[in-house]
Amino acid sequence: MVTREDPDGPARPPSNRAGEPPWYGIARIRVDLVRAEASDERPERARLELVETAPRDVLIDLSGRQDDCVAFSDGRELEVDALPRPRSERLRIPGARSDEPSDVAPLDEESPHDERTDDAPASCLIQAEDPLHGFPPRSTAHQLINSHVAGTSMALAGLVVPVPTLFSEDGSLDLARNAKFARGLADARVDHVFVLGSLGEFPSVTDEERARLLDVVVGSVSGATDVWVGCGAPSTRQAVALAEAAESAGAAALVAVPPFYLHPPLPAVERYYHSLHSAVDLPLLAYNIPSLVGYALPPAVVHRLAREEILAGMKDTSGTFSSVEAFLHGAPGGLAIFPGDDAFASSAIAKGAHGAVMGIANVVPRLCVELVAAARAGDAQGAAERQALVDALVEVGRVAPFPANMKFLARELRGAEVGYRAPYDPLTPEEMALVRSRLDRIRDRLSPFLPR
Repeated sequence: MVTREDPDGPARPPSNRAGEPPWYGIARIRVDLVRAEASDERPERARLELVETAPRDVLIDLSGRQDDCVAFSDGRELEVDALPRPRSERLRIPGARSDEPSDVAPLDEESPHDERTDDAPASCLIQAEDPLHGFPPRSTAHQLINSHVAGTSMALAGLVVPVPTLFSEDGSLDLARNAKFARGLADARVDHVFVLGSLGEFPSVTDEERARLLDVVVGSVSGATDVWVGCGAPSTRQAVALAEAAESAGAAALVAVPPFYLHPPLPAVERYYHSLHSAVDLPLLAYNIPSLVGYALPPAVVHRLAREEILAGMKDTSGTFSSVEAFLHGAPGGLAIFPGDDAFASSAIAKGAHGAVMGIANVVPRLCVELVAAARAGDAQGAAERQALVDALVEVGRVAPFPANMKFLARELRGAEVGYRAPYDPLTPEEMALVRSRLDRIRDRLSPFLPR
């Protein structure tokens, strides 16, 4: 069997079945992982169904071993044995210039798949070689998948959900809860999951916990949802280390608050962003949140960094719409602006924002997906109707402390498993009663957007 050499890289894998086409193409598949019985020697089984593909057949290597490759055509379902792994099954991209396989949603140790209530399995994009155009540029498999397929969420646009970090009853990081929560948002078709932002309580999470959290979240989202990671820190050295770790974990973009606690002069802040940009090969977004950082990023600084191709976007959580407008006004082409206040989502998009960062999407993801889609499509009435309901729910949350209010609402309305780490404790019984009393006024309006 002949293996054709790629002049710019390693040999391409040979076809291992007679009559297989030389062109593997691009496929979107749905992956339904089914738990094996309790024996380490027994592999998990993965049921694959091709949803859409290029006109040719597709070859997918499930284990990295040539003899485990399987081929299927459009519309065909198959069931295959995959190699057992302790936490997740992985699909390897044939011929990709990366040692990293692409992750499929890991199986929760405590939550077998057959207990899930949704009727749609997770989806995953598979990219293989195209002899007409060669391989995509070297990248991790996660980045390769999302950046090479037209229309995926690698574009800095759409709905960004800043997720909470979930803990066990003893305050330790709960990987299963975080995986399940992220997978639920991906199933709701949000565009981006933003990990370790303000709602994610990033100052409370250790570097060792960050690594485990990113691994499980990146491995749990699938389809057109990708993962953005917060990497802001008090010092440039710390921020660069966090950015590099996030890139290695499979982040699609980085979001960085400027240095906080001590307030450096603005030229030092600009150098901070330059250093982050130089350290990684990912889109970098600035994060303006003066109420927590202690000072504001001036629009002129953000625009200058964008013209220098240091910043690809920015999130503004200043609390005023005039601030969002200031960042939009005169913004260089290609700078993606996102309001970070739920109340400004539709108005900001109508003014030219590329999307919105919405914490309330942790509670009602479907509502927020529809709101952002309507606003970006120019459906002013549809966006306004959904924005009014978002605003009402945001007001409910204001009666309780952040971030516990978002976790409580996600549990109350979506049945999400949440958890807390001191000093950001659960709501008191009195606070829960107050939230529920306000929530009762809008439950009927919310019901179309909630799980049945």
